[in-house]
Amino acid sequence: FAAEIFHDLHEEVMATAARGHSLTARVKQLESEVPSLEKAFFSQTHHSSFFTNGGIDWHPNLQSEQNLVTRGNFPRMIMDSYEECRGPPRLFLLDKFDVAGAGACLKRYTDPSFFKMESTSSVRATVQVHKEKRIRKVKVHDFLF
Repeated sequence: FAAEIFHDLHEEVMATAARGHSLTARVKQLESEVPSLEKAFFSQTHHSSFFTNGGIDWHPNLQSEQNLVTRGNFPRMIMDSYEECRGPPRLFLLDKFDVAGAGACLKRYTDPSFFKMESTSSVRATVQVHKEKRIRKVKVHDFLF
């Protein structure tokens, strides 16, 4: 699976590099055409046509902090992985080990209160273990002195 991802990632990088080389060629072409445009621009005696055009709205400190990577911007191999993982896991395979019967595992998986209860009981068990260790440590300390 990782080999597929990295192979596809390599293909994406190569495609991006090809686009970069294409852009470099276009920039070089524009650089070669700029001197002739400058010559034509500076030879004009009447520049008032430039003052009537409002141009575009531009701000030098434009900040975009959200939605830098949207669903449409994901590489194809990442989207393929997302599509494979869309549905719930195949928990029906575990139903034969569950005493609650068919569909119980999926029902628990989709029930948010189950995870809240399990998390709470796990935290309680951890706290209880720490308390017991502390009590044993105090008893051993008292016994030695």
